[in-house]
Amino acid sequence: MLLNRREALIRLAVLLAAGAGTWTLRADAAPRMRVIIDNDFGSDPDGLVQLAHHLLSPSVDIPLIISSHLHAGENWDDFSVKSDVAAARGAEKANQLIELLGMSDRYRARPGVERAIADRQDRQQSPVTDAIVTEVLRQDVSSPLYYACGAGLTELALAWLTNPDIGKRLVLIWIGGPEHAGLPAPKRPNTT
Repeated sequence: MLLNRREALIRLAVLLAAGAGTWTLRADAAPRMRVIIDNDFGSDPDGLVQLAHHLLSPSVDIPLIISSHLHAGENWDDFSVKSDVAAARGAEKANQLIELLGMSDRYRARPGVERAIADRQDRQQSPVTDAIVTEVLRQDVSSPLYYACGAGLTELALAWLTNPDIGKRLVLIWIGGPEHAGLPAPKRPNTT
C-alpha cells in the first residue's frame, strides 16, 4: 500500500499517541529546557508529529503551544479550512492530539492571530502575544528557552514588536515557508 506524505505523517502521529500510554518515563528525568511550540497544526500534519514528539519528551518543559494562521489562499487539501479560521482550526487539531496522549490536564493549544501583520502600527495582537512576552521575561526559571516554529513567524514578531528585549532571551528554531521572491532555491545535496 502506498501512502502519500500527509497520510504517513498522520499515521505516525496516531501511532505515537497510541503508544504513549505504554511508555514509562524515568522518575529522575527532569526538563533541561523550555520550548514554546508554534506551528500551523491545521495544515500539513508534520506539525502534529512534531507536537507529539515534544509532548512525549521528558527533557522539555512546554509552557506554550501556539497554532498559527495560514496566509490568505493557502489551503492544504482536505486537512485544512479557510485561512480566516486556520489558527483556531489548528488549535482544535492540536488539542485532539493532546487529548489522545492523555495530557489535556497539562497542555492546551491556543490559537494565534488569523492574519499576517499588515504594518507595525496597525497590527492585530492576541492573548498569545502577551503570553509569549511573559514567558520569555520570566525570572523564576534558569532553563534556556527555545521557540520551535514550524510555520509563520507572526506570533513571535508580534511579541517582539511589543517588547524587543525578548530577542536576547530566547533561541529561535524555525523550519518553514517558501523562499522569498528573487532568492535562489536552496541547493539539494547530491545523494547518488
